[in-house]
Amino acid sequence: MRDHETNYALQAYLRSKDKERRQALSAGDHATYAGLCDELGIEPELHEEYKQGKADLESQLQEALKGLERIITRQEKPASKEDTIERFLKATEGYTDSLFEGSELKTQALIKYFPRRFGPKGSQPLKGYNDTQRCAIFNYVKDTYKNKNNT
Repeated sequence: MRDHETNYALQAYLRSKDKERRQALSAGDHATYAGLCDELGIEPELHEEYKQGKADLESQLQEALKGLERIITRQEKPASKEDTIERFLKATEGYTDSLFEGSELKTQALIKYFPRRFGPKGSQPLKGYNDTQRCAIFNYVKDTYKNKNNT
């Protein structure tokens, strides 16, 4: 774009935003009015409405932050033991009971759902077991939890 075209586009944008600002003021939307005054660098015509708008924006920001905190807290909250077991059983539904097949998948599932027991620093890390032993451990864990859930 040439300089005059860029300048024209900027002026059109600023006129549009100023019109939006004036409409917000006449509609009593003080938050939008204050935000657009700040965005455009315009001294507000009505200081009380501007102050109210800034207070409304602050309130909206605080509410948004509270909502974000609730989302973060929910994500950080560890799953209950029952939820973990249920997710494990659901994720491994189609796995074979064979001691000679699927060792890698079974090992990954044990580590994913029970890292404190079977993970590298867990109480029973799977690193020292061969494939058949890992499959046997998987089957034992799965059968134990299946039986507990069915009773």
